[in-house]
Amino acid sequence: MINLSVLDQLICEHYILEKSKDSIEIESELYFKQFVESKESLCSKIAARRALEEIIDSVTQAATTKVVKLLGEWQPQLLEDTRLHFQFLIMQLADKIEQHEEEAALEFCRKELAPKALNAYLEAYDDFKKALKFFLKPERIPYERQILADKLFATFQALNGTIDSCFYTCLKYLINIVCAEVTSKTELREETYQAMALLIPNLSQRPLPIEGYREFPESDIQTLKDALMNRVTRDDAVLALKYANGDIKKALKNELSLIHFDDDLVSSLVEDYIEMRGLRRSMDGSKLSHLLAEDKMDESLSWQTVIQMIRYCAERGDVFAILKLLRQLYPQMLEKYPKVHFRLLQYYLYDLLEERKWACGLNLLREDMNKVTQRFPQLYPWLKESAFILFLYDLEGYHFLERKRLWKRYFEEHINLPVMASSLCTIVMEANSIYEPQLAKNLRFYLLVHKEWCTKNQLDDPFAESLCIHALTDKDSLLEDMMYERDYIFNRDLNTTMKKNNFVEESASRQQTTEEQVILTLMEFLAISRAEAIALFNQYTGPSKDPAYILNTLLSEM
Repeated sequence: MINLSVLDQLICEHYILEKSKDSIEIESELYFKQFVESKESLCSKIAARRALEEIIDSVTQAATTKVVKLLGEWQPQLLEDTRLHFQFLIMQLADKIEQHEEEAALEFCRKELAPKALNAYLEAYDDFKKALKFFLKPERIPYERQILADKLFATFQALNGTIDSCFYTCLKYLINIVCAEVTSKTELREETYQAMALLIPNLSQRPLPIEGYREFPESDIQTLKDALMNRVTRDDAVLALKYANGDIKKALKNELSLIHFDDDLVSSLVEDYIEMRGLRRSMDGSKLSHLLAEDKMDESLSWQTVIQMIRYCAERGDVFAILKLLRQLYPQMLEKYPKVHFRLLQYYLYDLLEERKWACGLNLLREDMNKVTQRFPQLYPWLKESAFILFLYDLEGYHFLERKRLWKRYFEEHINLPVMASSLCTIVMEANSIYEPQLAKNLRFYLLVHKEWCTKNQLDDPFAESLCIHALTDKDSLLEDMMYERDYIFNRDLNTTMKKNNFVEESASRQQTTEEQVILTLMEFLAISRAEAIALFNQYTGPSKDPAYILNTLLSEM
């Protein structure tokens, strides 16, 4: 199962990041505004992307002065890099040769390039000799410029962090695993062929080397190599960790940004997803308002129109119109998913109380909410929560006002109407027997292969949370049959609930199992991959569970 509500968020963020040019006004095309990243983060990524594109264009157009100016604004430390400075000198030589200024080019070689070629960096003299070939083969100059542009692109991203969306980074990670794991099988599924079609052979340039020695845990180096399915060498993994200051998650994202995809194919999958999920405003707001104003909904409305109406109402916060729409057109789905029905009623109760319509709220509690609870007794805790909220709003005094303020904040964070709208769209598509978008179907297969890969390597993927894999595989709680403690707004007391909400699990303090200790130590000590360490660990058959004894036994047998 894939959580389409989370995927809606990821796709919207990706679409805005890819389509925005001068601003993020493109977001007005979409209904969904609850992005995975904040608006400020999205703006900074868009600005960095525009600057990087301008820098790359300037390099390929031989506008060296403009490149230096832009780098001074965005990455001034790059201008201090002797390697990059020497590359710029080579490009200046290329500019003179292209302008047929051979004598000036020769003079530039003697005075500027030759003296620096001996001590700029280790390979500078070799680069200098290659540059001299420009006199004989000037047709190679555009090719060399493109190589420099690619190096600048990789270095800029390594320093600034990837400018790819979370969806794009996650997709690259999963497809990299799929292509490495599944292509060895004799029978390939359609999704595998599509994954292989997306992936373009990696011709990316590596970032500029960072001088100096830094030591990183061998387990981090091996973990990074394993996560990239050994696409990189050990030296490349160390360089990635250098740029990320030892942050292995940032290093992985930077490396994934160097993988090339067929952008046109990805865009077609994203466009198809947006259309099927009703994320784009394809109908005029006045027309939707007119349809919603009718006392009786037209039963001939298409499912696409219904989804547009749900998105429109959710954006306006009109939960009453959503309830009317679903009760008239899809009453059986409200019966099938009582949690969705009750959450909508809770949201409606919240609106009534904000408008100080306490009597209407009481009637809603007695009639609608009580009836739903009688049919589905597992929702009784939610009914108690709603009754508590109702009476809380009728009390005065600072103590109660403070509790109302805390509840309001919690309510807005956990009962988000635009997020619920995504769950409702899934329900409408299911009611009309509409198959999910191709992108969601492909992702489900990729996530299944990822799960099998983790199981085979006895690995709890350390990158799953940062790449939104956990969120994508976590079932939509509104569409679950079971009730969990996390579903309750109040667990005995509001303050306790708020503390639970702000509590950060200290997972790093949990003691590792004996098996994990041995595997990590083998990776560190022998500089081997996780799979090799697991295979070596499986050779141990002794009775002792002490990690030191197991290691000594394994190493003595080698």
